[in-house]
Parts: sequence; C-alpha cells; structure tokens
Amino acid sequence: MINTIELKTIESSDLEVIWKLAYQSEDKLWLNYDGPYFNDEIPSLEMFIKDSQHLINGKHRKAIVYKQKIIGTVNAYFSDKGLKKWLEVGISIFDSSLWNKGIGYQALKLWIAEMFDLYRDLPKIGLTTWSGNIGMMRLSEKLGLIKEAQIRQVRYYNDKYWDSVSYGILRTEWIKKSD
Repeated sequence: MINTIELKTIESSDLEVIWKLAYQSEDKLWLNYDGPYFNDEIPSLEMFIKDSQHLINGKHRKAIVYKQKIIGTVNAYFSDKGLKKWLEVGISIFDSSLWNKGIGYQALKLWIAEMFDLYRDLPKIGLTTWSGNIGMMRLSEKLGLIKEAQIRQVRYYNDKYWDSVSYGILRTEWIKKSD
C-alpha cells in the first residue's frame, strides 16, 4: 500500500473535488470526529472556494491521493501563531470505507516527515484530538506519538463532555523510529 499513497499540493482545480468529497457525499461520518463540538456549518461550494484560496500551492495542507484519487487532506498549523515554534498536524479521510486500512497511518507518517523536513529547527510536532475520536488516538500511538496531555471534560458534543487529548513526538524520537 505504501506506493499507492501520496501527498499532493492542492491546486485550484482540486478545491471542488475536495468540497464534493467532504460535504456533498452521502458519507459525512468524518464530520462526527473532526471537531464536531465546534458546530461548524457546512460551507457552500462558493464559500469553500473563497475561503480556501490560501490552500492553493500552500505548504500547510495537502491532498491525500490513494489509487490516483483524492480521498482526504492533511494539514498543519502553528498553535502559537506568529511565533512558529509549536506545530500541530491533522488528517481527514472523507470516505469512511477507507478507514482502518493503514491509509491514514501512511499519509500521516509522510506528512510528519515532510513537516520535520520543512521546519528543520522545530524540535517537536503535535496532534490534538478528543476522547471521542478513538481512531485518531490509536493512529497517534501507532505512529509513536506520546500522549502529553488530557484535559478532562472540555469538549461538549451530543449532550456529553469529552476530553481534549494531545500527542506529540520529538524530532529525535521520530528520527530514531524512522531508522
């Protein structure tokens, strides 16, 4: 499977494809795990394209390509904004039939390696999820990320409080794991 996954720079022609996969498909299960407690509205195609112009040829979001088709995205952002010392990563695979097949593992592994290559002075990369996203917690641990924090009962979703869970990996740990 390793050879069938690549991370592709997003081009303007990809935006409609990504929007259709994410928001027009009948399979929107991914929305139940990608920060559903924020209650974000599903954007129209026009709004998505307008708000996504910064993604075109950007270095902080790429499309996940599997068997020559876009199936999701990986992203990165600086949690500390302009200081640019605290990088967090994430992943979304829109088609739930592709979950638990090692695709997310390979894509996020490629992405973390790419981010460490891009930001050579960065000692750590983090990933934050929530306790309702068991798959993301398992994926983080499988990649060798260490659970660094669990902030109890701060995410409210479906009439229940959930924990925010943060993982991270140091560059030195990543290099050792990659050897």
